[in-house]
Amino acid sequence: MDTIQTTPVAEAQQEETFSYSGYHSIISGVNPDWEYGGFPLPDGSFWRYREPNAAVIVEAERLRVRVGQITRFNNQVQILDNAKNMFFSTKKFETPDEGEMSVEWEMTARCTGTRPRDLYDGFVSVNLLDFRTGTALDFFVCNDVIATVYARLPFPGVPEPQDPENAVRPKYFSDFNELPIETKPGQLHRYRISYSK
Repeated sequence: MDTIQTTPVAEAQQEETFSYSGYHSIISGVNPDWEYGGFPLPDGSFWRYREPNAAVIVEAERLRVRVGQITRFNNQVQILDNAKNMFFSTKKFETPDEGEMSVEWEMTARCTGTRPRDLYDGFVSVNLLDFRTGTALDFFVCNDVIATVYARLPFPGVPEPQDPENAVRPKYFSDFNELPIETKPGQLHRYRISYSK
């Protein structure tokens, strides 16, 4: 993750930009900036998005994760089965009351053994998750497809949104937008997600 920006909209516009990486702490466990993501379950256990056979490689400020074959699944709860190996930031970032927060990074993706033009057969993603609302803003990337994702999801432990009886929109949703961008396996792209209240 390269940059996180907070931009309040005011007469004198202020902007704070800083780099957030600290990937070495994934391996060392010392003063961690990242940890395996997951959710507490109703039975008191914890589901961790950790593929046991993943190789985590840190090179300076660069993180790579290699997985030869997925071996771990959750057949009871779909949202727990979607991600196979996922890291959550240990720092919580507050969205300003006015303005927006932006996250920028560079990323490549190489998916082995997946069907051409089928993003949903396997992908690499970066996710901006709001656990107060269940909102997810993501980029999903594979060999030849890039998609943005806007979703409201039933994350375990997140309060359900109000669902009026006469609602005209779904309570939970995922809107995948496959972008008309040419890409190839391992091609570097720069990404940005902006979020406001």
